Amino acid sequence: ISYTALFEFIEFTLARLHEKGVNEFVVKNPPLAYAPGVMELLTTFQLNLGFEIQQAEAGSILDISGDFREGLNSGELRRIKKAEKEGLKFTVLDMSELESIYTFILACRTERGYTLSIDWETLRKTVEAFPDRYMLFGVRHHDVVAAAAIAYDAGNRVLVNFHPAHPREYDHLSPVVLLLEGMYHYAHEKGYRLLDLGTSAVDGKPNFGLLNFKSRVGARVTSKFTLVKRW
Repeated sequence: ISYTALFEFIEFTLARLHEKGVNEFVVKNPPLAYAPGVMELLTTFQLNLGFEIQQAEAGSILDISGDFREGLNSGELRRIKKAEKEGLKFTVLDMSELESIYTFILACRTERGYTLSIDWETLRKTVEAFPDRYMLFGVRHHDVVAAAAIAYDAGNRVLVNFHPAHPREYDHLSPVVLLLEGMYHYAHEKGYRLLDLGTSAVDGKPNFGLLNFKSRVGARVTSKFTLVKRW
C-alpha cells in the first residue's frame, strides 16, 4: 500500500465514522517493533489526523534468531542451568488443560498482588472462536507445574507470550526463563520471526522490575500506543 493510500484510508474511515455519529474512536496499535518504519509512519498519520495518545506502554520483543542463551546475562544463565539441574523441564501443553492453566496463572498473579486482564469466560470464548491461534506452554518439576504461559499467534509471524506466571516458591529457580527458552525454540521451529513478551506496565506506569528482567533475557525494548480520536 502506498503512503498516500494509507493516509487517505484513515481519513476516509474517520469521515464515515463521524457521519454515523461516532464521537470517540479508540485504536490499539501493535508494538512498533512488529513493522519498524511502517508503524512509526502509521502513528504519525494518526496524529496528523487528530488522534491523541491515550496510553503509551513499554514492551519487549525477542528476535527469533541464533541461540537463546547467547542473549541471557550471566545471572539468568546461572538460573536456567540450576533449574535444569533441579529437574525442571519445558513442555508444550495440550489445549484441554486451558482452564487449569488459567486457574494456575490467576493464582500466581493473585499471590503477587496482580490481576489478569481477561476473565475465564472471555478467554474461553476467544479460544473457541480462534482455536488454531492459541497455545499453552509450561515447565514441570516432576508432576508439578512450576511455570506456565498462554500464547497466541498475532499474525505476520509473531508469537505473543500472554501472562506467563510461576508461584513464589519457585522464585529461586526462575522457571520463566526456562519457559521462555522453550517458547523461543518452538517459535523458531514453527517459522515465527518475533516472540512478543508483552508490555511492562502497572496502572499505566512502567514496571521496571519486569522491564529489566526482559532485558536480561535478551529482549529489546519497543513502544505500544493506544490512540483516541474525538469529535
